[in-house]
Amino acid sequence: MPIHEYPKYEPKPFFLNVKIEGRSRRLKFQQILKGIGEEHYQVTARNKTLVFSTNKPIVERRGLKEFPWSWKLIKGELNSKSAQDAIIESLENHLKGKPNPGGNLYRA
Repeated sequence: MPIHEYPKYEPKPFFLNVKIEGRSRRLKFQQILKGIGEEHYQVTARNKTLVFSTNKPIVERRGLKEFPWSWKLIKGELNSKSAQDAIIESLENHLKGKPNPGGNLYRA
């Protein structure tokens, strides 16, 4: 196996409630890549799939607890910046262990 390939990684999907434009929406999240330098998360709604990339592993490996993670939309398209910010905020809160009311159910 070449060095640049990651082993197959399939964690369980999880659901989070995200408030977008005043309405609460239940979205399915799944981590699809976990590497040394970045992680990818797939977000699925009814008719749309998005993939976000973050530098979380680098920040945590260097011990920078208060340093903000950077996020980038690498696949898919959103019409509003506020929707993207709401999705990222909800995912980040979940990864930091903060509660998401009614959303942390491990059902597929």
